Amino acid sequence: MELSRISDWRTWHGSGEKKKRGQVNRSRTKLVLIAAEGRNKTEKLYFHELFQNNKDYRVRFTSSTETDPVGIVASAVQYIQSEELDLKNGDLAFCAVDTDTDISKQGQINQARKLAEESGVELLLSNPCFEIWFLQHFRYSTKSYASNDEVIRDLTTYIPGYKKNANVYDLIAHAQEHAVKRAKQLEQHHAELGRKKNSMECNPSTDAYKVLEIK
Repeated sequence: MELSRISDWRTWHGSGEKKKRGQVNRSRTKLVLIAAEGRNKTEKLYFHELFQNNKDYRVRFTSSTETDPVGIVASAVQYIQSEELDLKNGDLAFCAVDTDTDISKQGQINQARKLAEESGVELLLSNPCFEIWFLQHFRYSTKSYASNDEVIRDLTTYIPGYKKNANVYDLIAHAQEHAVKRAKQLEQHHAELGRKKNSMECNPSTDAYKVLEIK
């Protein structure tokens, strides 16, 4: 998403087209919005299953086809406004973004992070891809990856035949507590090495665990 489109969004965001927060009047289960790359179903399948039987939150997904970090966050913010999500009263919004080992993405990630912070949206960065989160259910390792394919190759050791856009929730749900612990260990590992959070050098890492810590 080009910077000009960010400006366009901010102009729209501040215009009279959006509905006022005070107009949100819903007596219902709180909402969790998930925005992810439009071409990927992996994240959507996982989070759909995660909230399937959750009595406190209902999950919603953006229908955007955006694939770049800034575009994904902007699509979430637009959804929040058009669907009247109330972030001040319990609704939540997350954006799942992969680094894809693409160094040129760092600038986009920084812009996406800034936009997310300004909008009350949580950025869930996985380096290099969301499957790193799946791997945490089986092992802890600081091994860095040169490509997404390498991650998937390691994952097939535990989930034979795994392919992108597969629904593996039932195969890993039993190990969620371990996965959260390992993801935090990775976070600490990079911090101890002086690596800046959300930088490309924090490989491997994933923020996906934050969704499981919703209270």
